[in-house]
Amino acid sequence: MPTTIQINGSTAFSAASVFQLTAAAAFPQAAGSLSITNNLLEYEMPDYSVTTLVLTAEETGAIARPV
Repeated sequence: MPTTIQINGSTAFSAASVFQLTAAAAFPQAAGSLSITNNLLEYEMPDYSVTTLVLTAEETGAIARPV
């Protein structure tokens, strides 16, 4: 499923690590990384899966924490 995500807020993000849970594995597996430009990312989410995106801030390299 093609997905476009616009991230709002004052933090600028530069990358996202992708983790997926599918029928192939019992635990989330690393599935690559994505570039983020102007807090906008596009991603093709596989059918029948769960995807977690871990965002990395542009300036500090800090990982975003869930709220």
